[in-house]
Amino acid sequence: MKYIIFRHIIIISLIVLIQNVEAQPYEAPSDIPRFRSFLSGCKLQVPTSSTAATSATLMDGYSSNQFFVVEGDKIAFNQSGQSNRTELRHETNWNLTEGDRSFHGRLKFVEQTCDQVTVVQIHDDANAGSGPNKPLLRIYKHLTKSPANHLWAAIKTDVVGVNTTHVDLGLAPTDYFDWEVLLENGELIINIEGVEKAREDVSFWTFPSYWKAGVYLQNDGEATVYFDKLYLDGQEVLSAVDDLSAKIKVYPNPADSFSTLDIRDSFLHGILTLYNVSGQIQYESIITSQKISLKMPENSGLYLLKIEKDGISKTVRVIKR
Repeated sequence: MKYIIFRHIIIISLIVLIQNVEAQPYEAPSDIPRFRSFLSGCKLQVPTSSTAATSATLMDGYSSNQFFVVEGDKIAFNQSGQSNRTELRHETNWNLTEGDRSFHGRLKFVEQTCDQVTVVQIHDDANAGSGPNKPLLRIYKHLTKSPANHLWAAIKTDVVGVNTTHVDLGLAPTDYFDWEVLLENGELIINIEGVEKAREDVSFWTFPSYWKAGVYLQNDGEATVYFDKLYLDGQEVLSAVDDLSAKIKVYPNPADSFSTLDIRDSFLHGILTLYNVSGQIQYESIITSQKISLKMPENSGLYLLKIEKDGISKTVRVIKR
């Protein structure tokens, strides 16, 4: 009985430690653990397409009046003036014919005096291929376009980039919301808060392209957006106390019935334990594979997933919808 109480005290202490670490303020965006993987592959473009910071500069603690830490552990993007931007340009090109892709994030619109501000893009790289050198996808918020204050997706519908369809993604949330852009089997899919809002055949996008995120103003004014998450292809590392080199991936997160856990082989034959926030064990198993399908508990909420072997442990947060 004393052992059980002692174990629960340790678990609760671990929860408090994780919460305290995650709440600490960071000086630069690259200091925030969950953004490092994405930032390490990006350059920052401000206020035009010129490079304000290379990936090396970003990872060396770059911060500015347009790109900085807010709320302790979020990234703020700010810009003013028509056609100006503060955007992260991911520097790895990809081709839709090479396989499926996905881009995930969580953001909040804080200030917008311009009518239209773009926050997510797919852009083709005309220097590397024969594309139209235009945004193939823009996700933007428009203040006055009917219906007002909605999110929209501008999707190129031909190879030369002349025709565009604008899809209403719904009323723009006033607080943080999750979004994801999926490219699966030649289709573009956009989900907002886990709900599919757009699906378009884009199988003709057969040229090198790249991801962008931040703020891009289509007209005069100012915009400020806070990002809480940014990651590619389900490769988010979720805990601020995790060593990113451990290559622990949990996706999807938040999850419904099942979540997938990818781990490095050094944790094989270790112990996998899922706790609720009260320290109660929900699931425990020996790790026998580098990819594990984890059945989530019935109750929604925050859970702690602990992976341990030979005195080394990693803990990540998992949210059940």
